[in-house]
Amino acid sequence: MSADQGNDPTFRGSDHTREYVPVLAWSRATEEKGGCALGDLSTFADLGQTVLEALGSYERQAIGTSFLGRMTQ
Repeated sequence: MSADQGNDPTFRGSDHTREYVPVLAWSRATEEKGGCALGDLSTFADLGQTVLEALGSYERQAIGTSFLGRMTQ
């Protein structure tokens, strides 16, 4: 299980101050080449764009960039 946000323990208050979320994505191509490091993505919306592209949606949303191409190269 993983949180979708984090709180900096040195910050006073309860606002979310960190937004790094681990992402585990699988494709046959990445399995065959032994994995693929995506690094830090610019926004969590990148995951949504990737899912839309994988499902064949051609309607691009306002934010996020698909990383599907990086997984299938």
